[in-house]
Amino acid sequence: TINVDSRDNYYQISRVNPLLIQYLEKVQDKKALDIGCGNGINGRHMIEMGYDVLGVDINDSAIRLAQSNGVIAQLIDVRNFIWSDNYDLITILYSLQHLQVQEAIQVLNNAYIALNSNGLIIIGIFTDRENAITTNDVRLLLDQQIDFRILDEKCWEREDKDHGAPHVHKGFYCVCWKG
Repeated sequence: TINVDSRDNYYQISRVNPLLIQYLEKVQDKKALDIGCGNGINGRHMIEMGYDVLGVDINDSAIRLAQSNGVIAQLIDVRNFIWSDNYDLITILYSLQHLQVQEAIQVLNNAYIALNSNGLIIIGIFTDRENAITTNDVRLLLDQQIDFRILDEKCWEREDKDHGAPHVHKGFYCVCWKG
């Protein structure tokens, strides 16, 4: 099952992920897949940087918002989806935690297959849910791929006062290169 927050304001994030900004210029070719694209704010930034972007999400409100931001976006359930194209950059930013562990691992495996050699994959997950994929799950999966190298990884924690009662977000990100 997927735990999707269906409130439209869930998709009103207004800032580009700083990790994405840091790595966009490092990718030679410019074909990107944004899995769990949300409102398309990251996809729009990639387009502004010269990328050909496909955004996918399971929520139709998110797809409409992404399209209104100029992103080619499709309503796709990525849990069992095999990509027919290959990409130079794949982002999976803070959507894997909505999946069960085995589903998230399948999404990562399919993303790995769709990633071109010399491509980057940027993964971000929240780690505060018991049944969510963990940093160890991601590392174990990446270690199985002999031509995958982790370029950067970090666990983080920050207080969020933007919506609702103040609360703490905990997460993990990694940037991987496929050789």
